[in-house]
Amino acid sequence: MRTVFRRFPRLVREIAGSVNKTVRLITEGEDTEADATIVDALFEPLLHVLRNAVDHGIEASERRISIGKPSMGTLILRGRRVAENVRIEIEDDGGGIDVDRVRAVASARGVASEEALAAMADGEIIDLIFAAGFSTAETVTDLSGRGVGMDSVRTAVERLGGSVTLQSEPGKGTVVSLILPFSLMMTRVMTVEVVGQVFGLPLDSVVETTIVNRDMIVAIGSGRAFILRDRTIPLLDLAETLGLARVPQRELPAKIVVVTAAGQIGGIEVDRLGERLDVMLKPMEGLLGSMRGVAGTTLLGDGRVLVVLDVQEMFR
Repeated sequence: MRTVFRRFPRLVREIAGSVNKTVRLITEGEDTEADATIVDALFEPLLHVLRNAVDHGIEASERRISIGKPSMGTLILRGRRVAENVRIEIEDDGGGIDVDRVRAVASARGVASEEALAAMADGEIIDLIFAAGFSTAETVTDLSGRGVGMDSVRTAVERLGGSVTLQSEPGKGTVVSLILPFSLMMTRVMTVEVVGQVFGLPLDSVVETTIVNRDMIVAIGSGRAFILRDRTIPLLDLAETLGLARVPQRELPAKIVVVTAAGQIGGIEVDRLGERLDVMLKPMEGLLGSMRGVAGTTLLGDGRVLVVLDVQEMFR
């Protein structure tokens, strides 16, 4: 992690100086090892988290002194290996997340109804900071209010097969944890077929497979959903999502892969369910590096290239 960690001390000083704060950065676990692709991809999400911590988390020096804290704020960037994962923590000693303010901003911006927000636990309210475009900043500056921040962190980490968690204590500070696989080399996928073409779905996103009668699929707005064990689940047609033309199979039950994406459950309709494979996943590069909805490719034993889809992106 040293190659990415050592880029931040100067950046944190510059960010803190731009908002008239004094902040020191402590790095721990620089010798923690991970796949080079993981390390290279961590810079942007870590920068977003550190920027948020300086701008939103750590109080101004005068405020810190008035409440008995050292005038200089402290950020800790910590890396460690946990079993087959790498855990990166960004801890600050700031004021923590103001749950009431997050709830008020979420209400004002229509993120959820007032009734729904009132029923949410504090942890659920805090999780709203990961909503796309969400910001508690009152004005737009170089650091805040641009609608780009924690949602991009979660998206970037999930694309790497990881997850983001957040813990905050009022007056004490916040810890953001990024949990990532140690290596991107081996990935388990499930193959599916649509219109004669085979694609891969990351197996860690697959909850189950099921066959659903057509009368259990209903139209909701411009989309579709189906009922599974008394639960309404949004449904994508993989062929339609990929722009592949086919004749609708209204007379046959739908073969569906139930997946989890961004903490939600969704369904993907396919023509045929395939096998489970352990593959070496290669990220998209060059001109194809920014292609949405694709996690990477792998070479099958018969020489065919298998495109592995990004389930998280498909349901955004």
